[in-house]
Amino acid sequence: MEHIRQQGHTFVAAVAEYGEPAALIGELAVATGKTNDEVQAQFVAAGARLQSALRLAENPIEVNGLLVRVRNVAGLVRVSPEVHLEVAPKFLSIANPSWREDFFLAATLSKYGRLLPSERLGVTAGARANLSTLVGKAIVEMFASNARRPLRTYRRNAVQEFALDGDVDAESLWFPSDEGYDQHVIVFDNKNKFNSVVFSAVDALIPDVADPGVRNQLARIRDRLAPQRRVPHAKHVRLPGRAMHWQPLFDLSVDVLNGFSAKYEAGALFAPGYAFETWRVWQDLVTLSLRLGTQGTVVSAQASSTLGVRDRKGKKSPFNVIPDVVVRWDALTAIVDAKYKGRADTDSGIVEADLYEALAFAKATASRQVVLVYPDPRPNTALGLVDLFETVVVGGVTVHGITIATTGLATINGLQTFADGLGEAAKRLAS
Repeated sequence: MEHIRQQGHTFVAAVAEYGEPAALIGELAVATGKTNDEVQAQFVAAGARLQSALRLAENPIEVNGLLVRVRNVAGLVRVSPEVHLEVAPKFLSIANPSWREDFFLAATLSKYGRLLPSERLGVTAGARANLSTLVGKAIVEMFASNARRPLRTYRRNAVQEFALDGDVDAESLWFPSDEGYDQHVIVFDNKNKFNSVVFSAVDALIPDVADPGVRNQLARIRDRLAPQRRVPHAKHVRLPGRAMHWQPLFDLSVDVLNGFSAKYEAGALFAPGYAFETWRVWQDLVTLSLRLGTQGTVVSAQASSTLGVRDRKGKKSPFNVIPDVVVRWDALTAIVDAKYKGRADTDSGIVEADLYEALAFAKATASRQVVLVYPDPRPNTALGLVDLFETVVVGGVTVHGITIATTGLATINGLQTFADGLGEAAKRLAS
């Protein structure tokens, strides 16, 4: 099975985003003892879950007979309890054995990824530190989004006070302690069994998180929730209706306690799935790399500029465009735009749509240099190596099309090497 490997009791299918359709259906049907129609339905359902999680316009998993093709997303997804799907992003070559490590690094850098807590799947133990950082980042974001509405519940609390505020023990009325009457009061606070699961999951995850920033944020969450009872395991339950916005974080915390942090089977680590919209992550990677790889510059990301005026039945308003990045050195300015779908791995030049967009960006920002950055995923190309494949000059505006090698991002100093290559190319082409 060319695209499929067995990992314990699970079959893992690996495909490349936008790659040639892979004949997975028939092989997986034989391997799992199901019919072709059943396996087809499982892939379609998995794609529907991705479509919902990432809010895509269409199902990213195409099933045509016995063939499967994935577009617009990359990640680790459960198709069924017996089948997991790995999708290598187009900007990382599936032929490179270390693409998974590069994938995890790229995912940690982007705000557009989505953890899929219910998608329990197997990953190699070697990826644990990277996945821990991903999970930790997701917990931080989920907690922050709900922090204004704390997860509180009512509970019965035993106190000793002279002020009568609850159900008082009758004997205590005659013989009170030095602290007051023994009584039970109803309190509404965050010390409860649900927060204890989140607290315990965060506490268990912190030692495995490699990123110090994420680790510190998790520690602050732990301190904010304390004191809580530590629990080693937990069960999936539905939270009360008033706390349903906490359900995704609670579910992820349960998976951390029961699966991610401790559960191994046949050498595989069970963890949440993860998926992202690849073009957005490529955009984030290019933007971050320009910040790291350019010195003495001003890097403006996603800054709106006015191209013209829109007139709708006499009501006028600015017509704005938003280039990915505008980089300004002392006497140089260049627009850098991350491109993903246009050129891909073909030998074609800059496509017309990308050229027209580049010219609009140049006019709106009064820039004369535009650099379009496409990924070069070839596994045998040195990381950060830039290839200028085409230059187009239109009315005083120069548009450069470059590719940059991506294989090896997760190696030591890999991200900085990538950033230095991109930064040097951008400055050279802007001059």
